[in-house]
Amino acid sequence: MEGVPGLFVRCRAQSKTFRLERRIDGTLVKKTLAARTMKEAKAAAMSTWAKMKPRPAAAGVLTLEMAIEQFLERERQDGPLAAKTKSIHRYNAERYLDRWKGRSLADLGNDRDGIRRLQQQITKDHGRSTSNQVMRLLAAVYRWHQDTNQYLPEWPRTVAIIHKIPARDWGYSPEELKARYC
Repeated sequence: MEGVPGLFVRCRAQSKTFRLERRIDGTLVKKTLAARTMKEAKAAAMSTWAKMKPRPAAAGVLTLEMAIEQFLERERQDGPLAAKTKSIHRYNAERYLDRWKGRSLADLGNDRDGIRRLQQQITKDHGRSTSNQVMRLLAAVYRWHQDTNQYLPEWPRTVAIIHKIPARDWGYSPEELKARYC
């Protein structure tokens, strides 16, 4: 569409669909607009376009990077986190959440599509267990800060699902035991 970036119209015999597309961090994000007329589509596209790309947090706002550090350095009732746990969390934050570190926690709570895309990308590139670790870290940090900040939106639990991973079967069968030890 002329004058509206990323707005496309798909016309068919009986209907037309308005779609907004924007490239975010190298990924093409597509969103179908619920509009019936061209005027409604332009208005919806202009308001949605800027919201699709996350902005860094303003000065003085709690960012994800600061929230993770506060979470890792906190004192728990049963003592501090183990050094290995802290190193795994820091590794996951630096490796998989690097582009998200500058975003505010309130922005994360409202970005359901972004969290879903992040999880899908990590699952595709690095596997289910890595995706589970990163989503659990995000959820734990967010919920811990949510307990003290009532203005944060609810954590999108249905978006950041934890994959079921079957237990490893490492045991020998009775036949393998007999062959090995008899």
